[in-house]
This record gives sequence, C-alpha cells and structure tokens, in this order.
Amino acid sequence: KGIYIHKRPMNTVRLIDMFEKIEVLGFLTGKHSKNNTLSRFRVGGTDLGMPLYNSVTNEMFLAFGDTFSDPFGEDKPNLNFKRRWRSNALAKIRLQKSYEDGIEIIDFLKNEKTNIAKPIIQGHHTKDEENIEVTKIPTGLIEVNGIIYMFYFSIRRWKPFAIMNYGGCIKSIDNAKTWSRVYDMTWVDETTKDFFEKEATLEITNNI
Repeated sequence: KGIYIHKRPMNTVRLIDMFEKIEVLGFLTGKHSKNNTLSRFRVGGTDLGMPLYNSVTNEMFLAFGDTFSDPFGEDKPNLNFKRRWRSNALAKIRLQKSYEDGIEIIDFLKNEKTNIAKPIIQGHHTKDEENIEVTKIPTGLIEVNGIIYMFYFSIRRWKPFAIMNYGGCIKSIDNAKTWSRVYDMTWVDETTKDFFEKEATLEITNNI
C-alpha cells in the first residue's frame, strides 16, 4: 500500500541536457566548503537545495533535504546521534545579483543554544522494513504576502521501490523561524490514510 513513485518516462528531456556547459564552483556545505558549515552548524552534507526569495524581507533561503554531520557514513552504528540526521534543513544565504563566485551561507534554522542546524519538520527515521516513515523531503517553497509555505512528501520506504505516505505543507509567519502544519493542504489516498491520521497528532520539531 502507498503512493508509488515511478521512474522518469521514456523519451523525456533531462534538464542537464539543456545546457551547453556546466561548471563546478565548489562545495556548498561540509568541511570542504568555504561556508564551513560542519564546524559552524554541524552540517557535513545535504541533499537538494531549493531556493526561496522572501519579497517582504528581501532575503534568500535554501531548503535542503536529508542533512547529516557525517555524509559518508563513518558513524553508521548510530545514525540518529553521531551523524545528526535531519530530514531537512533551511539555510539563509546572501542575496546577490550573481552567484558565479559561489553561494554564501549566512545562517541556518538552528538550536540557538548549540548553534546546530535543526530540521524544519523532522521525519520518524524508521527503517524500510518497519514500513512507517523514513524521512520528509521538501519539494518546493513559496512566499505569499510574507507567509512562507514549504511543500514536502513523507517517504514510507525506499526499497525495493519508493513509496510515499502523503504530500503535505507547512507554513511560517515569522520569516522561517517557526513552522506549523497546514492540514488543509494534504494530499493522501485511501491506502495511506491510516498513516496520515496518526501523523496529524504530531507537532513540528523545534529542537534536535
């Protein structure tokens, strides 16, 4: 049961094929990045990186997917603690007309006491075989009249094929400092309804 995530249809054009030249500017996060996010925020590696421009505050953000302090798995015996697995993370970046010299990360949504980047909305981080929820992955963000909305989907398991629990939305009315669920913006079918009803009782993670 679940919402199946299918592979890309045949004969479709890949985004990478639309560019004549792609140049690597450098690492955005991690210990090899000029942003030095590992020592500053315990962010060693990230997934995705979707931009958001807040037209009210004139600020830019990047939303990442699964985020680890150790992206290469040296601390596999204890994934949740040593690798500091966060289902997602949000960085504030410097607003520039050109990013040809790279992106400068100013700050992260973080625990103010430890300075460690924290998730926007945390997943349960269960194993595939438990068939509950591995993670929550951002799919897009938008700002409307100063309110920031982030869309995401809940992954039930990855193998042998990816299955999604539901698609959801959270919002922030204080420029991405705190977040709350928008339950009216939830996409779920009958096969995943049981999970959604349980998930609706959980509150947004504010600490890690």
